[in-house]
Amino acid sequence: MLRALELAAGRMGVKLSEYDAIVGDDPELRALERRVIDDVRRRG
Repeated sequence: MLRALELAAGRMGVKLSEYDAIVGDDPELRALERRVIDDVRRRG
């Protein structure tokens, strides 16, 4: 899943390290990230 995040961030012109810095420890952004990842896994 890390590679998918890296590719998605790259499409937006953001490095994965920058994405992590933006999301940081924000619980709402992390929850949204988790919901998106869970949904992708369900759709498999």
